Amino acid sequence: MEDNELAIKPRKGVEKLGRWKRCGRPQSSL
Repeated sequence: MEDNELAIKPRKGVEKLGRWKRCGRPQSSL
């Protein structure tokens, strides 16, 4: 099931990025 992993990997990455951006917004503009 490579398709499933490929579809979940980017989804988790986006969620992590969104959470990191929200928490890192006031700290850094990266």
